[in-house]
Amino acid sequence: MSNQPVFDRLHVLIAGALIAAATAIATPALAQGCSSDINGDGRVDGADLATVLSNWGACPATISSVSPAQGSVLGGTVITLTGTGLAATSAVAVGGAPCTNITVLSPTQVRATTPPGTAGEAPISVTTPAGTSLASTPFTYVMQSVTSIVPASGLYTGGTAITISGQYLAGTTSVTIGGVPATDVVAVNSTTVTAVTPAGFGRRS
Repeated sequence: MSNQPVFDRLHVLIAGALIAAATAIATPALAQGCSSDINGDGRVDGADLATVLSNWGACPATISSVSPAQGSVLGGTVITLTGTGLAATSAVAVGGAPCTNITVLSPTQVRATTPPGTAGEAPISVTTPAGTSLASTPFTYVMQSVTSIVPASGLYTGGTAITISGQYLAGTTSVTIGGVPATDVVAVNSTTVTAVTPAGFGRRS
């Protein structure tokens, strides 16, 4: 008994399936709402896929907010950038100067420490494999201020541990008293600096 009729029927079925598939591709159905109609021709078809594939690759990062939005001209302010496409961030810059301690917290957040800058607004940028993107709002550098020093007096020979309070003190690296550098300077946070006084000069009390 020959199997030829079976093979003929199989060929007919395969050919029919190919024709049906080709017809479906050539005349695609209208999609519900046409949300995938990329090129706006009223159909969802290969042309829309070609448009998508022509833009294949990593999307540029976006920065929607920066917190805090201002900090000391001395630098040292820890900022958190929020946006999209930040997972592969390799660099952050403020005013064109590189930030330090860059930490990717998630695909939507990056933390960094600002460099020193001059008073005023400075653009913020992030670099990813897709290129460099600018934040929609700048970072503002402000001058630091001192509101109190405790204690306000100490030994003439120096060695008094003092605590300096104020604003925008993050990034403080030096303290001078009477023009003489203090020692053991530590910027505890943006409002507090500790140091040890140097030996004094002039009339002893």
